[in-house]
Amino acid sequence: MVLKAPNQGSSIGVVIVNKKEQMNDAIDEVFKYGDVLLAEEFLDGVEVTLPILGNDSPQALPIIEITSVNEFYDYDSKYTKGKCQHILPARISDNDAETVQRLGIMAYKALSCRGFSRVDFIIDKVKGPTVIEINTIPGMTEMSLFPDSAREAGISFEELTERIVALAFE
Repeated sequence: MVLKAPNQGSSIGVVIVNKKEQMNDAIDEVFKYGDVLLAEEFLDGVEVTLPILGNDSPQALPIIEITSVNEFYDYDSKYTKGKCQHILPARISDNDAETVQRLGIMAYKALSCRGFSRVDFIIDKVKGPTVIEINTIPGMTEMSLFPDSAREAGISFEELTERIVALAFE
């Protein structure tokens, strides 16, 4: 299973539990970050993210496949050069891509997201695409996913930031 501190970001307070004997230490680790623990089934598959831009008519940007040299795409992988790859286009089937886009837009709208957000998925080997979280304030650094996807869609960093500001004023 996966235990998470849901009040954190950047995978801080996320622990994958592979054996029953790890559970107590994992729980202690999560509770270092608050008094709420979220437990999820571990999904075995490819991690992808769908950046979405917009307010009333959100636009799905290109899907990114994420790989990591660590056990999962953790804080270290996200912020240490060379420890992850952002693969564009994602190496997933057309059917999975359509499902990711459809579910991502549905989740974005259901949570009344505005401006820009990222919907993260695991494409489980059995269950297929499953939403694992929504990042309502995605990173905008040189190692961040959202700008990579925008660039793949032909949107420069400058244009992306201008569009985000314009959406905030709507």
